Amino acid sequence: MTPLPEIARREIQEFGKSLKAFQSQEMDVAAFRKARLQLGIYSMKDLAGVHMIRVRIPCGDLSAVQLDGLADIADAYSDRSAHIT
Repeated sequence: MTPLPEIARREIQEFGKSLKAFQSQEMDVAAFRKARLQLGIYSMKDLAGVHMIRVRIPCGDLSAVQLDGLADIADAYSDRSAHIT
């Protein structure tokens, strides 16, 4: 398995901190919205509780193992579909 790049580790940690702060009401809705949008996490306006997550793929270079990982995430957390453009 390819290790996560350091920048990805930092972004995951920062989002975790933002999520905890929001859940404990230490961060307001506007600040949390900004934090999640910067990481490509969007609420779907017409579907309560449904989100779209954009995944950055530098230069479009994705290995089969990484694509399998995205498929695993789609299986576990969505309607088992992914839209790739």
